[in-house]
Amino acid sequence: MSNDRPIYCPACFNHTCFLKESGKVTIFFDGKKKASGVFIFNTKDQRTDQIYQVIKDKLEEYFSWYGEFQNKEPIKKIDLHSSDFFCEKGCSLNNKLSVVGLLITEDKFQKLIHELAKDYDVLLDF
Repeated sequence: MSNDRPIYCPACFNHTCFLKESGKVTIFFDGKKKASGVFIFNTKDQRTDQIYQVIKDKLEEYFSWYGEFQNKEPIKKIDLHSSDFFCEKGCSLNNKLSVVGLLITEDKFQKLIHELAKDYDVLLDF
């Protein structure tokens, strides 16, 4: 997956915002995060399949933990966000933007979370 796909810069609203070569991703489940739901990526040193495996391992860790709950609510939203973006125009970015579509394709991401939800008896509501 290429990290140089342009997205809108939230500061200048141009197609000039890119994901840095390396950084930190935080996984949010319904807007909440666990301390263990953070991972580091480096697109220069890691292949796409290696980054996918890290994402899978982190998601599986959460689904395994949440699947043990007795009265669990369905998960409505799962986000992979990073603040490691830059704008070609030098805009100051204080936003966390999604890395879905950059580090993992939308299709692979959706397939993965639906498989994990089924494996760990977790309901999804999206």
